[in-house]
Amino acid sequence: MAEALAGIRVLEAGQGAALALAGKLFADFGAEVWKLPDPADPLRHEWPLRDGASLTEAWLNGNKCLGEGTVAQHAAGFHVLLDGRDAAAEARPPHLVHIRIGWFGAGGPHAGFA
Repeated sequence: MAEALAGIRVLEAGQGAALALAGKLFADFGAEVWKLPDPADPLRHEWPLRDGASLTEAWLNGNKCLGEGTVAQHAAGFHVLLDGRDAAAEARPPHLVHIRIGWFGAGGPHAGFA
């Protein structure tokens, strides 16, 4: 069961705990997950802290590879895009399965709440 998604490559871009948890679940089931870290991610300062680093962030991102750059630079060779960015941030490559992650969705009365 832990390797149910073996061979699937996932690119995670954006910020927030919901996005990090979605990526962790993909990785826990065997997918290769690459995270493009966002320096402004509030998860970096999430409690509990140890030596100034967030243990929550370490747990959610512990089984992921870290990359740098943009989605467009990394899109080749990936199957899924976990997207927690602003909807207008960057065009998404058409060959990727696009999963938009957010607590309240991209539209509606509370879209910008979280």
